[in-house]
Amino acid sequence: MGNDIIETAKRERGELDNMALTFRVGESTYGLPLANVLEIINVQPVTPIMSSAPHIRGIIDLRGVIVPVVDARIKFGLGEREYDEQCSFIITQVGDARVGLAVDRVINVATLDEAGTQPLPEFATVNSNRHIKNVSRIDGNLVMILNAETVLDVDDWNAAELGDIVEEKDG
Repeated sequence: MGNDIIETAKRERGELDNMALTFRVGESTYGLPLANVLEIINVQPVTPIMSSAPHIRGIIDLRGVIVPVVDARIKFGLGEREYDEQCSFIITQVGDARVGLAVDRVINVATLDEAGTQPLPEFATVNSNRHIKNVSRIDGNLVMILNAETVLDVDDWNAAELGDIVEEKDG
């Protein structure tokens, strides 16, 4: 179902710069630039990785490709929660890395209106500014548009490092 939303949006609009996949984590609504989103999948078992950061839940095997999974709840300081039928993994591409983002609920693909999009106010913390590109008004609600590169820790997951982790686990 979720992949149909993404494919339809990509076909109909052609231009992804002003589009985001919106989702809920806790009580807040966030968006990821649609250009970074490959697909949405149901939650599946995650293989933990020893000594990884708490928000890195582990890895999944997605049709033969090993994909690390970042838990948005933990990354955003909300604590763990059991995955249920509303939770999804958003599979993203940032640079050469494929990373899954575990979220509470996917909402929809939204068009970002330039007039309704603003930078995060100066009073916000430095850490939040690093992870949030801007804030957009979508259907009367404020949505924080995330910086995929920083939220998904792409620098921590280059292919060589991931290969080493998988080899250590198997060996």
